[in-house]
Amino acid sequence: MKKIQQILLAFGLLAGVYGAEAQSITFCKSTDKEGHALNASQEFTLTKSGTVIVFLFQFAPTKPSSLSYDLYKVEKGKEVFSATMKQSLDPTKEFISKDVTLYDAGAYRVYVYDDKDKLLAKSGFIIKPATN
Repeated sequence: MKKIQQILLAFGLLAGVYGAEAQSITFCKSTDKEGHALNASQEFTLTKSGTVIVFLFQFAPTKPSSLSYDLYKVEKGKEVFSATMKQSLDPTKEFISKDVTLYDAGAYRVYVYDDKDKLLAKSGFIIKPATN
């Protein structure tokens, strides 16, 4: 009986993964015209003038009319709210990018929401202090 439950659980999880709409956020230094990330990374280095990070969001088949990015700095394991950034979308594109300049080293987490406040994606990155 336990084996059958495990098989059903595995099947259910796989069905959920394959049935979910594929949306993702990637962090990079820039993008090309087709929306491919250039120099994608989860780690960046702080510069004197701040670090520009591009938030590149890839859409699923359905596109909302706008996105909201909630940015948190992670301090001592806790998320501290930094900013909400809203962005309208071009319905003809399969991606959208947003340049964000940050001035503090540390760990960050980003949550992406649609125009109905549905969570679409979340991910994090680190800004390392500059080494002199």
